[in-house]
Amino acid sequence: MIFKAVIIGKLTYAASAWSDFTTADARQRLESVIRRGIRSGLCAADQTSLADLVEDADDNLFNSIIKPSFTY
Repeated sequence: MIFKAVIIGKLTYAASAWSDFTTADARQRLESVIRRGIRSGLCAADQTSLADLVEDADDNLFNSIIKPSFTY
């Protein structure tokens, strides 16, 4: 739970802004952080990949823009 809150949170912070500007090598290194967490038992074996997490963050951002949750 702590790995997901801290490490995954740090990796995905503002990912919509920076993810398109990373190189393939940088994305591989970021994915390796998650793989190391799985190997060491710090997170679940079914942890989604960083690419999927970034895509989900983009979708959530887009949906919050399209359908804001506040009312006037």
